[in-house]
Amino acid sequence: MPEASLLAVRKVTQDNRGSSTPGVDNELYKDPGKRLQLAKNLKLDGEASPARWVWVPKPNGKKRPLGILTLKDRAKQMLVKLALEAE
Repeated sequence: MPEASLLAVRKVTQDNRGSSTPGVDNELYKDPGKRLQLAKNLKLDGEASPARWVWVPKPNGKKRPLGILTLKDRAKQMLVKLALEAE
């Protein structure tokens, strides 16, 4: 499980396109020590932080809501995704 946590944190904080977009906590985890600490403390406890909502313009002139999660919550989602995709 520790390897999966490390992989999930790497994908979310380094590989994904939205890795430089913080959530409501304004944390980016650019420092390797902070990323390691996040991986060690990553627990699937069923709790999530509130999302930061941004209104994105659509081609027809209207706007749609976009919820931006914290990187910690994105890492939790990636951890679940890695476990489910193996099955």
